[in-house]
Amino acid sequence: MYGKLKEITGKRNSTRSSAIRDKQGNVLMEISEVLERWEEYVKELYDDGRGERPEIVGELEGPSILQDEIEEAIKCMRQGKSVGEDQVSVEMVEAGGDYIKRKITDMANRIYDTGYIPEMMKESVFIVIPKKEQ
Repeated sequence: MYGKLKEITGKRNSTRSSAIRDKQGNVLMEISEVLERWEEYVKELYDDGRGERPEIVGELEGPSILQDEIEEAIKCMRQGKSVGEDQVSVEMVEAGGDYIKRKITDMANRIYDTGYIPEMMKESVFIVIPKKEQ
């Protein structure tokens, strides 16, 4: 009965492992090795080849960030995504209307004018979600 059900539904046992492997294909068992491999993978994934950032000396001036630009950026964000460390979703920002958009615009301009980016905004959290077996 079980075999027939698998045949009908098309589900098969997978021989593919979801283990984390190094570049040579060896399965990593130690948590420190797995974390190092993830760090290596993410660095390679997001490496854009621009090299080191140039040091900016003196004050730079440019036009302020407009609320219209913030609104356009919000429109481009995908809804239904998990929230980040700040626990704020795109839907919450949209529900906040003009008030929230003004606050985000003010914050963006403060960052732009001072060059100071809060530490929380420099961090990323990666959550590993295994792929579904096919």
